[in-house]
Amino acid sequence: MLSISVFSASLIWTYSSTLSMFFTIRAKGLLGLFFLFLNLFTIVSESGLQAI
Repeated sequence: MLSISVFSASLIWTYSSTLSMFFTIRAKGLLGLFFLFLNLFTIVSESGLQAI
């Protein structure tokens, strides 16, 4: 039950961060790339937590 709530929370976080990343790339390219790597790192760490 806890893993489901954590998964849904990470999904919402990924969706919102992807939206903000998209608009940030349009506004400032370098900062957008930083958010892109941050978003990828979040996805990788979340999938790593799901494996555990």
